[in-house]
Amino acid sequence: MPLSIDQQAINVYTEHNDVPVGPHVFNDCIFALDDLFLEEAYKKVKTKSDNGRAK
Repeated sequence: MPLSIDQQAINVYTEHNDVPVGPHVFNDCIFALDDLFLEEAYKKVKTKSDNGRAK
């Protein structure tokens, strides 16, 4: 099961890389993308779980 990204990981990334927007915009975008990824991952796990129960 994937875990959500944390603020510290984003801070470390931005310390070592140039980001094309301000920090608040960058953080909001990263968290939005992370939420989308987690939703898809949970859907896949739930589908596999539901299919396993149906057998």
